[in-house]
Amino acid sequence: MAEPILMNSVRLPDVSYREVRRYMHSDNSDSVNSLIEKVCADVLPILSPKVCFSVFDITLTDCRVCSTDFVFESEKLVKSLKNSHKAVLFSATLGIALDRLIARYRVSEPAAAVCAHALGAERVEALCDEFCKIIRLQAESKGQCLTPRFSPGYGDFDIINQKLFCELLSLNKNLGICLSDSCLMTPSKSVTAVFGIRY
Repeated sequence: MAEPILMNSVRLPDVSYREVRRYMHSDNSDSVNSLIEKVCADVLPILSPKVCFSVFDITLTDCRVCSTDFVFESEKLVKSLKNSHKAVLFSATLGIALDRLIARYRVSEPAAAVCAHALGAERVEALCDEFCKIIRLQAESKGQCLTPRFSPGYGDFDIINQKLFCELLSLNKNLGICLSDSCLMTPSKSVTAVFGIRY
């Protein structure tokens, strides 16, 4: 099995207030935008965005994604990876400091806690998007393309597969990610996903 690759210098785009408001289920009002601005000032300096990934040769059956290192059982994942010869397993996280700040906000500023959750969701999705963009550009230079990313817990891709991601990518060692008994991740603003590479 190849050693996972750690990336800790992925440059993120500017915060999308529109996306933060969407996660907050809020309107585009001055008060909401002022809250987002205030929370951004607190949150952005403490984020530690990192990505860890590894690339695997795969074969596909009707309901399984197989490599020498893992087997995923999921018809929806097989359809998503159709015609792929390789799979990229990755995890992205913003670090634990955001969780600690949200806990403090809950006590003193509940609205800021909601906003920080939404900002974290926007930032970790932006981190995933930027990572996929980096891999897509590398693939396109070789005449290849990527499939959409697909995460454990989506459709019939059981969330228990988080355990395999943690093992294959050494997530505790590389990103400080731990799993609960129900396979939820800490830090909370963390993502695991897989996408395919195909010609």
